[in-house]
Amino acid sequence: MEAKQETILRAVVAKHGPEHIKLIDALLSESIDDDGKLILACLVNNEFLEEGINLDFSPNTFGLELEDLIDIINK
Repeated sequence: MEAKQETILRAVVAKHGPEHIKLIDALLSESIDDDGKLILACLVNNEFLEEGINLDFSPNTFGLELEDLIDIINK
């Protein structure tokens, strides 16, 4: 995960589920379980629905970054 992606992920988790911030460290150290991955993916998806789509429901630039984050989380 690139530094910019980690920064975005930390901001998203702080906004939508600050109680889950420790899951980011677990993700980075590859010690996260499937439940933790699901939680992070859901938080990123929430941000995507709020900030990541255009009026025609296509992803905007930020939305594409969020999609990449979801892919990283689900590896």
